[in-house]
Amino acid sequence: MKKNSPQDEAMIRLYEETKDSFYKLSKSINNFPTKWGLSFNALMLLDYLYVHNDHAEASEAADELGIPRQTMTALLDGLEKKGVLARFPHPNDRRRKVIRLTPEGFEKVGRLKCENLATEIAALKQMGERDIRMLFKLAMKFDACLEQASRAYNGPVTTF
Repeated sequence: MKKNSPQDEAMIRLYEETKDSFYKLSKSINNFPTKWGLSFNALMLLDYLYVHNDHAEASEAADELGIPRQTMTALLDGLEKKGVLARFPHPNDRRRKVIRLTPEGFEKVGRLKCENLATEIAALKQMGERDIRMLFKLAMKFDACLEQASRAYNGPVTTF
């Protein structure tokens, strides 16, 4: 087995020290919408439909939001049963469907967006502008670095 460089060993130690914080943040973000009886994916989908309500398609929403297509189908089925959205024939291709919030769904998502904004603003106010700007700058930097490292990785890949 290849021995890690001292710099790699230092990064591994730092990762071990901080990984629980990343897991905790990820869990908080994913659990946040449960107060409305939603998953994080459902919240993202409803927000997407609120903005793209006149021309949304399941495949485009899945790709844009990074949600697997099977998960998207299950989300749509559940939200359709609740009367929040409806599927309509595509105007130019009968094999495709357009997804729209129902009038009741649109109104409900509008209220949810206001509640979500109020909650997030309350959290951000506790941090202060300087820390918020630093957080977002570092989050975007980490995102770019992670994406680059993921593309560059050419080692073995475990599949399930």
